[in-house]
Amino acid sequence: MKHEKKIKTIFFGFVYVLSLMPILAFFWVCFRLGTTSYRPAHIPSIVFKIADTVTGSLLGNPPKRVRFPTFREIDPKLGGVENPTKDQYLVSPLSIPTPYVHYAVAPGNSSYAKHNRQQFRHPVDLEKKAPGVFRIFLLGGSVAWGSFASDDEFTITAFMQDLLSNRKTKFEVINAGNQGFTSTDERIWLINRVMEFEPDLVISLTGVNELVSHFSTKIDLMNSTHNEGAYFLEGLRMYDSYNRKLENNSEVYIDFNKEYYRPDNFPRQSIRNYEVMARYLNANKIPFFLALQPLNMKESTFCDNYCGYIDNLKPGLLKLSRELSYFHVRDLSRLFENRTDLFVDSCHFKDAGNKIVAENLIDLVSGALPK
Repeated sequence: MKHEKKIKTIFFGFVYVLSLMPILAFFWVCFRLGTTSYRPAHIPSIVFKIADTVTGSLLGNPPKRVRFPTFREIDPKLGGVENPTKDQYLVSPLSIPTPYVHYAVAPGNSSYAKHNRQQFRHPVDLEKKAPGVFRIFLLGGSVAWGSFASDDEFTITAFMQDLLSNRKTKFEVINAGNQGFTSTDERIWLINRVMEFEPDLVISLTGVNELVSHFSTKIDLMNSTHNEGAYFLEGLRMYDSYNRKLENNSEVYIDFNKEYYRPDNFPRQSIRNYEVMARYLNANKIPFFLALQPLNMKESTFCDNYCGYIDNLKPGLLKLSRELSYFHVRDLSRLFENRTDLFVDSCHFKDAGNKIVAENLIDLVSGALPK
């Protein structure tokens, strides 16, 4: 009897726990949605969320989450890699929401990439600039940041630092690149962060993210919620939670991309961003250089879609450089036209490519550098 009673207790206990699962799932989904008050109108979407999560798990298709940092293998035997000892090479660091900037790399280490507390890929924190120091900042996306560089010392900025090391003037070359940055991100990052650290010269290595953002993801550069979505997510949840308590629940999210995206925004918006940056820097007596980044012209899928648009962007930038004597442009898009061995994909290259780009950037800015 005691044995049967024990079995019944375990059985009914198990049934009781199972009966609580839908309720616990309900509150878990509500918590994930950031909801603190519930009304009947919200139940269908919550139930759908539960069903979607459960069925996805049962079918072996749980929700996918990207984990950062991300890596990819490169075969060192193919050449172009300065540090062949690694099994995988860093593609994307961890980025975090950053007020007034949208997002930027997280301070600290992302694998072997070191970021200072100002969120630059630089070995030390920046303090007030010492007398006699000349600071160069490199803006841009993942190419400027150094995706696939086999170590910090093999990024474009590190090679630039090395090329300037024998001069009388002390140079500091700061890597201010960030994954996915467009010209709008660069403009905000320049004004809200870079200018705090007394740049003497600014370079933008750009191109691909302008094209992909406009023609592939179809985002409006001036109202993008693409990469910046993570930054606004918590804010949207707070607004949503607040509005659920009101009788007249208002919409707090606008699809800005759909609202403002126009096919003819390119290249006008990109050129406008760089004009704002150039005029702002000139007002502070800081020269501004822009280089269109090298592209893999032999990768047909990418080039068929995008390479021609670089030629659409270039005339407007060159026209602007003729109008503004303090703004200088160089087209490096075909720099590696016959060196496909340097590329990892359509626009990222190995250490050897970083070194060549660094040499070209030093040549581009040489007239503005002290001896």
